[in-house]
Amino acid sequence: MKTMENTQTVTPRPSMTAPAKIERRYDIDWLRVIAVFSVIALHTSIIFSFGQFDVKHTQHTLTMDTIEIYIDIWVIPLLFVLAGAAT
Repeated sequence: MKTMENTQTVTPRPSMTAPAKIERRYDIDWLRVIAVFSVIALHTSIIFSFGQFDVKHTQHTLTMDTIEIYIDIWVIPLLFVLAGAAT
């Protein structure tokens, strides 16, 4: 009587394998810190700008308007990009 041995090897399916471990990106964390502090600087510069805001200072400067314009353009899109890069 012949006996048949099972010599087949089982290969795991891709859904059964563990996902690759992703290392933490500290540069993205630091960019996020800079972006959050830029939001604080933005709201501080609004007080000294010529625009309409509830809290105003009597002294208005063109420098604060320039800071407000440049930060306002890129800070929120940067936060969205960093949130997507962290996932």
